[in-house]
Amino acid sequence: ARFFIVATFYEDSIRILTQWSDQVFYLYEWKRYPYYFVVLFFFLVSVVMFLGATLLILRKQTVYATGALCSCIILQGIIYGLFAGSSFVLRNFSVIGGLLIAFSDSIVQNKTTFGMLPELHDKNKQFKGYLLLAGRILIVLMFIGFTFSKSWLTVFIILIGTVCFAVGYKTKMASLVLGLVLTFYNITVNNYWLHSQTKRDFLKYEFYQNLSIIGGLLLITNTG
Repeated sequence: ARFFIVATFYEDSIRILTQWSDQVFYLYEWKRYPYYFVVLFFFLVSVVMFLGATLLILRKQTVYATGALCSCIILQGIIYGLFAGSSFVLRNFSVIGGLLIAFSDSIVQNKTTFGMLPELHDKNKQFKGYLLLAGRILIVLMFIGFTFSKSWLTVFIILIGTVCFAVGYKTKMASLVLGLVLTFYNITVNNYWLHSQTKRDFLKYEFYQNLSIIGGLLLITNTG
């Protein structure tokens, strides 16, 4: 599940390196950013995404890794000017939700205080609960936009699933159902491997972002 959550960051960093000249050309020629700023931006973002994703999988320095990956999402949206699209905003909020869920899953709960006395109120557990709630709400935002243009049966299933998921009722079952629905549409709609290069990059980007959201749903299925 943690690998799924960070899959989009691995894909994005590899895409930047393998399509370096095209990426630089776009920001330098079309967006009119200074050349050295573009080169530095791509270098830092690709390195930070790769290292942050790896640290989150290994549960090492999760605070810094989560913050770095969230910053990359926001920074790329600003530089590319992508926040004008509602679907982009909702999907990236959901990816941030998946990161928060992965971070909360990595919190070590220390149940003893100085002198080895038991702690009456577990602050880590409470903080983890808040993070899980925030992550669930952000993931739900994506499904609000996802339901548009789908069949009435899909809309009904998603509405029931998102309501249960958001309020914490039958959360494991709701997250499993939502994960299966999203997986089905991800494979049938975002099947980038069947398309030419022109459309492949766009579908590949959406495929791996949805994969990150599926990873968040898998963690919720585990944690309840």
